[in-house]
Amino acid sequence: MDVNHASCAADGLIALRAKRKGSPCQQDGDSQGAADIEIPSLPEDIWRLIHSLMPMRDAARAACVSHSFLSSWRCHPNLNFSSEALGLSKNAYGNEELAGLFYSKVNHILKRHSGIGVKKLTIKVYSDYSGKGSSYLNNWLQIAVKPGIEELIIALTQFQAKYNFPCSLLSNGSGDSIQYLHLSNCSFHPTVTLSGLRSLTRLYLCRVRITENELGCLLSHSLALEQLEIRYCNRIVCLKVPCLLQRLISLKVFGCDKLKLIENEAPNVSMFAFQGDKTELKLGETLQIKSLCMVRSGYVYHARAELPSIMPNLESLALKSCKEAHPALADSFTSMPVSLHLALVLLSMCEDIDTAAATLIITHQLHGSPCQQDGDSQGAADIEIPSLPEDIWRLIHSLMPMRDAARAACVSRSFLSSWRCHPNLNFSSEAFGLNKNACGKEELAGLFYSKVDHILKRHSGIGVKKLKIQIYSDYSGKGSSYLNNWLQISVKPGIEELIISLTQFQAKYNFPCSLLSNGSGDSIQYLHLSNCSFHPTVTLSGLRSLMRLYLCCVRITENELGCLLSHSLALEQLEIRYCDRIVCLKVPCLLQRLISLKVFGCDKLKLIENEAPNVSIFAFQGDKTELKLGETLQIKSLCMVRSGYVYHARAELPSIMPNLESLAIKSRKEV
Repeated sequence: MDVNHASCAADGLIALRAKRKGSPCQQDGDSQGAADIEIPSLPEDIWRLIHSLMPMRDAARAACVSHSFLSSWRCHPNLNFSSEALGLSKNAYGNEELAGLFYSKVNHILKRHSGIGVKKLTIKVYSDYSGKGSSYLNNWLQIAVKPGIEELIIALTQFQAKYNFPCSLLSNGSGDSIQYLHLSNCSFHPTVTLSGLRSLTRLYLCRVRITENELGCLLSHSLALEQLEIRYCNRIVCLKVPCLLQRLISLKVFGCDKLKLIENEAPNVSMFAFQGDKTELKLGETLQIKSLCMVRSGYVYHARAELPSIMPNLESLALKSCKEAHPALADSFTSMPVSLHLALVLLSMCEDIDTAAATLIITHQLHGSPCQQDGDSQGAADIEIPSLPEDIWRLIHSLMPMRDAARAACVSRSFLSSWRCHPNLNFSSEAFGLNKNACGKEELAGLFYSKVDHILKRHSGIGVKKLKIQIYSDYSGKGSSYLNNWLQISVKPGIEELIISLTQFQAKYNFPCSLLSNGSGDSIQYLHLSNCSFHPTVTLSGLRSLMRLYLCCVRITENELGCLLSHSLALEQLEIRYCDRIVCLKVPCLLQRLISLKVFGCDKLKLIENEAPNVSIFAFQGDKTELKLGETLQIKSLCMVRSGYVYHARAELPSIMPNLESLAIKSRKEV
């Protein structure tokens, strides 16, 4: 079996991902701590490929238990050193302890690595700086940065800004192969003697202490550069991009407060993004620019007046302006060519949308048209917006995030009209900007219910394509009636996605099956329910369009699920998680279109009997459930979390699933 991805841990945890058909296996006699585990006999170059595709943490663990992997670990190509990759929780340790553990783990890993063959090195140190940090970093870089490296990412915190990146690393051939260099929160002082970087195509500098002359030296040695992004580098006063950079197509500069001038002489820049108010811009040849993003006070008026003539080939424009002198937006951008795609125009007329004039969000997907004042708008005096057919307003409005769409409806009747049938309703604390830590649970629930009610008062309930309700505050007695009311308003014929995600506190909520009758369920393509009760019966109608069904922690019996499935003949994907009232799951042969079946953590489940003939993806977690999968010749992808399954897989799968292409196994108790 040609294995594409594998990880082994000393406790016997095994995860295998297979990509092709089986081959003879033999015991890896050199493995340590993995007695009685047999692994494929493969050439060393195949082991290196397998190993290179593992997440680094798993690759390091595998090297601890098998000499086959240890050999390939010594030249593992992708090294990712971060708290997340090393499994260090920032909340579980103090800063000094976290830093000590981080340094110790990286040192331990690199002791087993030769430093040869590294293609990508990522070092993200988010703990506070310590005196040892600089020497540790230098040592790691000396080990890992060798000729052949392609990506180098050093991301530190502001505490580590004193770290001085060693430019000598980029000489002697080590820098010649680097294609992407990312530095943040450090000092970087390249000089005219710098060599290398002939392959550099992407350069990202964030909060780097570098002067304009030093940056000039760097750019003059980076003739292959295609993308340059500079953020918050406050030692640069004048940024000059030389004409030598013939391949540069993307230039982005944000938040460099001391920057007085950007002078671009690179002839082929087609994407330019900038944030700042006081910087003079000399962009050189602007006929090439197709994408422009500007965060700059007063720029909307300038854009309206100048861009049609100086950037006639512009295809995408994003503007954010906080201090516009109420420009007359009549004829805004109307002389742009028909090919213009105005991706986003954000005109912020004030800082507080809810109490001052307005924030107007317009998304153009078509060529501009003559403008007139929207006389019906409320609180948006002197703001003129395009005169467009109502169906175009609906399209524009449907592309906005729901929170912005609701706000826009408050300031313009053009948008209010389209809001009444806005297709995407997302009701969650995140969407409403409610901070779970700033409110008590009861207060949070009250605010949530109030906001949803307020929004739906302005919505007709007609035209909803997607409804998402996520309530993570504790259950209150009012919750059930609120939910039922929202569903009655929003679930109408034509709805395509319905997502109800509650917490365990709300598991007592009984989803009303009657909603899915009378035509309302006929159009639903995706139904997602979590932490509620759901009791469909044989009288259930609708769901003829249902293609995806997801049930998590839902109180539903096997008979009720059977009724649901028998009415869902278009079903293609079925996923069931932690539904503990199901004892026997029978998937009927009526589900001819079902291709994916996933079942996880259903502790009371004794039997899965599949009769659907075309299932090609099967995933399962559990130890005591009998599996009758029916026609297994179709299965191409198998994921199993099941004790003792590795032995079974090795013995049985080649014969019962000969067309298997992808295999993932997690087993904690192998004999």
